[in-house]
Amino acid sequence: FYTYVLILVLYMMILIYGNQIGVGVASEKSNRAIEILTTSCSPNALIFGKVIAGAIAGVVQTAIMLGSFLIAYQLNADVWDHMLDKFLDIPGLVLITFALFGILGYLLFGAIGAMCSKVEEVNGATMPIQLLIIAVFIISFITLQNPDTLLAKIMCYVPFSSWMCMFINVAMGSVSTMEIVISLALLAATTIAMGLLGARLYRRGTLSYGNSVKLKNIIKMAKQKD
Repeated sequence: FYTYVLILVLYMMILIYGNQIGVGVASEKSNRAIEILTTSCSPNALIFGKVIAGAIAGVVQTAIMLGSFLIAYQLNADVWDHMLDKFLDIPGLVLITFALFGILGYLLFGAIGAMCSKVEEVNGATMPIQLLIIAVFIISFITLQNPDTLLAKIMCYVPFSSWMCMFINVAMGSVSTMEIVISLALLAATTIAMGLLGARLYRRGTLSYGNSVKLKNIIKMAKQKD
């Protein structure tokens, strides 16, 4: 039960708060506030600061909502005859894995919208990322029913899906500590690499206005030397 709930929480947190970061970046470019910010702060610091701040805000708000529910239940457990106790008995390893993989997954998908010049363009620009998150969400429910299949094992190591699939396998007790460490290391390395790439693209597109940058132009900008 708690695995289903935490999957939904992780999915909604990344999908909603990640998109808000993109809207924030596009808003600053749309009202030209970014031109003032870049005179006193580097683009790298701006994009990393936005993603990390957004991640902290999303995690804190989610923790407050879940914490409020748990506190309210604990205060009224006698009225409920402790009927939810067995569902809320979450092992510490599951909570730690949920936190680590959830935060890294959030950071991985958080640096979005930097190449948009208008808020209206954010949804279109981030659609591929949103579709990927939805696909991982669907796959996670498939692996939840069959955690020992080859698909479940592969998805636990692919960085773009391990942030959710590895947590599920840990909750189901079908992975070892070494497998968790390897998957976490791959996800962390990919997150750092994507963050550096996102900062590079953000720096190139800071003063880029007009239409959204297409994929071929993004690749070209990433290859350019400073």
